[in-house]
Amino acid sequence: QHGVVHGGLRPTNILMKEDGTACVSDYGMVEVQSSGGDGYRYFSPEAWKGVRILGCFSLAPPAEQAFKTLSRSSDVFAWGMSALQIFTSKPPWGILTEKQIFAFVVQEHTRPDRPDEDFGLTDHIWYIIQKCWERDSRQRP
Repeated sequence: QHGVVHGGLRPTNILMKEDGTACVSDYGMVEVQSSGGDGYRYFSPEAWKGVRILGCFSLAPPAEQAFKTLSRSSDVFAWGMSALQIFTSKPPWGILTEKQIFAFVVQEHTRPDRPDEDFGLTDHIWYIIQKCWERDSRQRP
């Protein structure tokens, strides 16, 4: 809305006010690195550009180079993943490693399936979440 790219949107960065208004936190604290197990970072396919996989997962390019691939549309992708996790209380990719998630998202163009349980996830909300994951980032809301 204000032209700010967060670059690390995830459920732990979304805080709720008493009136139910959502507030996004941790601006300026985002680093491009493995999340290390304290929670996932939902990078969109374009945000993985320049990724190098070694023995363990690593984002290799310098931060300024990596941030060139972060954009409003990469935040929208992350919002979709975060929304799914908020509804289900489970990470969209379960217990997969970031290396495995990279393979699904970037190489295989896979997205999470709709959960079998309802969780209050209406058809309309699921449609919006799926639009956030469009392969062509220009097609995202």
